[in-house]
Order: sequence, then structure tokens, then C-alpha cells
Amino acid sequence: MKKLICAGDVQKFAAEGGKICYIDSDTLVTAQAKDEAAALGIEFSTDAPSAAPAAAPAAQPAAPATTGGNENMDGIDKDLIYNVLKALADKGMLNDVLKDIAPDTDVPYVCETDPSGLKVVRGKTVRMDEFFEGNPRVTYQELIDKNSSNISSGLLIIDHDTYEWTQNYDENDYVIEGSMTVTINGRSYTANAGDCIFIPNGATVVMGSKDNYCKVFYNTYPSNWADLL
Repeated sequence: MKKLICAGDVQKFAAEGGKICYIDSDTLVTAQAKDEAAALGIEFSTDAPSAAPAAAPAAQPAAPATTGGNENMDGIDKDLIYNVLKALADKGMLNDVLKDIAPDTDVPYVCETDPSGLKVVRGKTVRMDEFFEGNPRVTYQELIDKNSSNISSGLLIIDHDTYEWTQNYDENDYVIEGSMTVTINGRSYTANAGDCIFIPNGATVVMGSKDNYCKVFYNTYPSNWADLL
């Protein structure tokens, strides 16, 4: 079994006057232990001593750390674990894992928030809900609402369908995928992926992608869009 030396062992060794810590190939030394040894002027050596050194740190089997550092039971820095998990989450690689851990959690998306009000929504985790009950061809999810901003923002998907809507807000739509057609006063305008549409407050429009699919990121002002559903 591998033996472990952590920062606490090094501190104890130094307090007892040790200078050279003798280890073998079955000993693991944590990064924190190495840093602590360098700071305290202690050397690690794999050369067998001619006589047992006084008060050498006891190399123990891997176990939960008892010293206040950032080490877990395997001697891995907790900050390292956090950074690895955060990187995986940022890439959407933990979505299935999170669903398995909490499959009944009714959250529309995974996000991070800051006390300042900043919010980061992980796009790959967004759950799309029906815009009109019973119509799965038009779905949406509001990502930023009136509880956190004067502007509402979210995602809208129209899959081979159209609907009529009277605006009670100014709206900007950015087409992410496909193409969206907006008809107003008998005239139709089509926006393709990469295009942006502005629809003014009070306008009655027909929005859709009857023969196409579109995914849109929207912003509305004032932030009351979801209250109108």
C-alpha cells in the first residue's frame, strides 16, 4: 500500500528538528508537503540513511487529512478538484452526471451567480418548455427575468410553426440557427442565422418558421415578458 506524507507531517518533522526526510518508492508526497518542506529547509531523500534519523515524519497510508490545508483523503488539493469540476461544467460535460445525481430537481438550467448580480447560465443545460401549453413546436426558456434585470433575455425555438403575437415590450431577436420570418402589416421579413430583428412595442406580428426551424436569443424591455404568458 502506498504511504502518504502531507504538509502536517512535514511541519511536525521540522518542529522536532528534522532536516532530511528519508522516503522510498512506496511513499507519496503531496504538493503541499513539498512546498512546506522547501519553505522549512527540509529535504526528501531516497538514499537509505546509515542510521535511523531522529523523529522522521511517519509516512501513513492515505487517509483523510487532519491538518488544515486543502487536502482530501487522497491528498489531492480541494482547489484542484474544484477547478477540474468547474472546467468540465463549463464545457457541459457534467450535465448527464448532474441529471443522474438529482433527476427530480426542477431547475430549468444550471447557472452561477455573484452577489454583485452577475449571472452565468450554462447554455447546454437549458431545458426548453412549451410556449403555448400543448404545442411542443414552440418552446422557450427565460434565462434573465425581472427579478434580476430590467431586461428579459432567453431562448425561443420555433419548429415548423407560426403564431400571432401583440407586443407589450420592445424586443430584439438574434437568430442562432435556421431562419425566422416576421410578418407585420401584410409584409414578411426573414432573418437567417446571424441576423437580428427589432420588433417595437405595440406591434402585432406573426412570428414563425412554418417551413423551417429557428432558434432565437431574445431580449425584451421592460422585463415583464414571462408575465404575459
